[in-house]
Amino acid sequence: MLADSRAEMRSLASETLRTIQKERFLPTSRIILERGSFGDRIQALFALGAYGIKDDLPLVMRYADFSTADRKLQYWGKQAEISLRKRWAIPVAPLNK
Repeated sequence: MLADSRAEMRSLASETLRTIQKERFLPTSRIILERGSFGDRIQALFALGAYGIKDDLPLVMRYADFSTADRKLQYWGKQAEISLRKRWAIPVAPLNK
């Protein structure tokens, strides 16, 4: 179901797995974000935000960047980034002047 050609089916399958597996869905979430048409990226970002580790931040940041990320995914990427930074006490780097 994660590889179904219909986005709706991929989304439902991803949501079901995320809900049932919780932390065990993390490896699948990482694969989903690295592949384009496998699973649902929103569910993957949600899972990484909820259960991810420090090392997930660079992957999540690709989807959190307002200027380069897909507009539909940027919100979810930013939420995952905020969650990871709070949980792991990762500071935001200062802006260069």
